[in-house]
Amino acid sequence: MSAGMAVGAGTNIIGGAIKAAAAAMAQQKAFEEFQAEQARQTGYANEAGGQWRTSLQGATADTARQQMEAGRQQRLMNFANVAQVQLQPGGSHAMTMQDNAKLGAMSKSRARLGSYSDWALEQTLRDIKTQQELNRITSFAGGTAGVFPYKEDAALHAYDWLALIGNSIQQVGGAGGDTMDYFNRGTKGSAATTNKTSQAPGWGDYYDTEGRG
Repeated sequence: MSAGMAVGAGTNIIGGAIKAAAAAMAQQKAFEEFQAEQARQTGYANEAGGQWRTSLQGATADTARQQMEAGRQQRLMNFANVAQVQLQPGGSHAMTMQDNAKLGAMSKSRARLGSYSDWALEQTLRDIKTQQELNRITSFAGGTAGVFPYKEDAALHAYDWLALIGNSIQQVGGAGGDTMDYFNRGTKGSAATTNKTSQAPGWGDYYDTEGRG
């Protein structure tokens, strides 16, 4: 193997190693971007699941009984306050015991009936809040997922500069090897020409030892 070929082979190996290293680092960076995006999406999924579980906990039978009982008690209190209102000027109370009994019975019925609407309203408000939170999480998840391909592409090309250096080393090494071979051939050719000239036959070389031409 000539010196030029050896130089070319050496630089080709070095340049190839640099390019391989650049490709490996780019793949690693892209994989890290994928892992980061996967972690973000997992976080969004967990957050959405937490919102959904909280919403379901608010829709159990026990929660419904508690909310309806709270609504019933609140309405009974409101009706009791109304019953204490004086209906005649001067402060005399015009309601009889019979009126109070009727009002009490009506208040209990209305309070129980109203507790259902209070519970339904509470459920509606909770569902609206849950849906708003889910929409917010979905929007964020979609936004980061939409940006991810660009991050992945940037990661894959993050070490293009290093690969370019490796490619340049290969090209320069190959050209340098060719140049060395060219000059080596030229030097050998010049030496051979000089040697041949110095050994050119004289006039006596055309005659043999007997003097014949």
